[in-house]
Amino acid sequence: MIETFKPLFTAANAYPELERLFLSAKSEIRAGFRIFDLSTRLRSSEAQAIGDTWFDLLVHTLDRSVEIHFSLSDFDPVVGKDLHAQTWSFARQFYGAAECAKAGRLVFHPVMHPAQAGVIPRLVFWPLMLRKLNSHAADLNSLPLEKRKRSLSNMPGLADFLALRSDGTATLKSLAPPKIHPATHHQKLASFDGETLFVGGLDVNERRFDSPDHAQHADETWQDISCIVTGPVVERAVAHLCGFMEGPLQPEPESAFLITQSLRGKRGPLSLSPRHSVRELEAATVSLIRSAKKLIYIETQFMRSSTIARALLSALRANPRLTLITMLPAAPETVAFENSTSSDARFGEYLQAKYVWQIQRAFGAQAFFGMPLRPIRSETDGRDSARGAPIIYIHSKLTIADDDQAILSSANLNGRSLKWDTEAGVKLTNRDQVAPFRHQAFAHWLPKSVSPELFDLDTAALQWRRLAEENAAKAPEERHGFLVPYDRKAAHRFGRPMPMVPEETV
Repeated sequence: MIETFKPLFTAANAYPELERLFLSAKSEIRAGFRIFDLSTRLRSSEAQAIGDTWFDLLVHTLDRSVEIHFSLSDFDPVVGKDLHAQTWSFARQFYGAAECAKAGRLVFHPVMHPAQAGVIPRLVFWPLMLRKLNSHAADLNSLPLEKRKRSLSNMPGLADFLALRSDGTATLKSLAPPKIHPATHHQKLASFDGETLFVGGLDVNERRFDSPDHAQHADETWQDISCIVTGPVVERAVAHLCGFMEGPLQPEPESAFLITQSLRGKRGPLSLSPRHSVRELEAATVSLIRSAKKLIYIETQFMRSSTIARALLSALRANPRLTLITMLPAAPETVAFENSTSSDARFGEYLQAKYVWQIQRAFGAQAFFGMPLRPIRSETDGRDSARGAPIIYIHSKLTIADDDQAILSSANLNGRSLKWDTEAGVKLTNRDQVAPFRHQAFAHWLPKSVSPELFDLDTAALQWRRLAEENAAKAPEERHGFLVPYDRKAAHRFGRPMPMVPEETV
């Protein structure tokens, strides 16, 4: 059960609250994040009174004799080299903070998901992995010798595959197919004294910082939603944080704390996926969709799940008057801001275009798919802009049914989040919490003064579509609010199918 619920839209609202939670903790903090950079600047006046960055805040918290248990996601060192290096750079920050602290206790773990692919996928992907390893070696060899040594030492997971010769040249140690880690820990949550929980989709670094007006360059925007909750729900979250590295929680059908958690499989020769274990977030989202009577609202980074697409189509068949609003980013982050043309980026866009088309075709005018754009003219013509304006990047993971239920989590609506990765979130069932939360979520994208019909469950989908189409017909600087229709065709043009590859990979 959730007793109190405080939603936090964007890091401008979330970071100060998270800092205050660290400052007010009395005895114990337990946390699990995908990214947590201690060089991130402090934003609250209370935290700024003790230092400039999260490094200072962590040392201050330890000096107050607060015990901190912190897990940080680690990544496959071959496929995710940069993320792996980033994790270990953050790890050195945490170890440094522990050395600087005069009291307290820090238990810190960089955590790799235990699942590994079987021998056949390792052999199939070996040419790709070999190219990546040779590329990593070439990158290292382009550096001066001392920097090359430091860089390799900062990526300990590559030590099994790359070494420095006597002359300092980076080279492959072995031609054996490397291990493949197909899943990650994607959760973002922290508990404080077993009484308060911070949870949602937001990690901590400067890249994630944005404010509700999104008045930054496209590649600096970051729409995200987290929350602070209290009540019995916190006890289950603490149990998860204490034990997720060893195994899943025992099922609690009525729990407001929900997870995705997979395990290390038996590693059959053909195995690519982890062994499926707990899919509470997927099951709860499907149940929420089926429960909706008037309107489903979705705000997500990805819409790539066949399970969710089928659930929406099934709900419409059962309730032909059901309406839908879905907010998506115009393009994935790597495509929009890094110009990625990788096979996984193309496969993800293929899946999204496919499922959005299925849903649009079934719902017709009763569904609105939107993407947020800044109301200014774009200076580029890449995927970081659309309809002549810079995009606003959505990273939120929110689903709401009417004013009755809502799920806020770290899980995207894709197979990876709903089946493979470690994810965590909460489910709201108190109408007094859900209704104002939905209103806040709507108000975030809408102009300040709009007709009540844009908030009404019966008329919102049609009115959002109307506003978005009016905006699309105007010059960017003349638009009202952030709404324009989602451009499925851009995803379709970019996307490529990958036969025999499971959708959970993206």
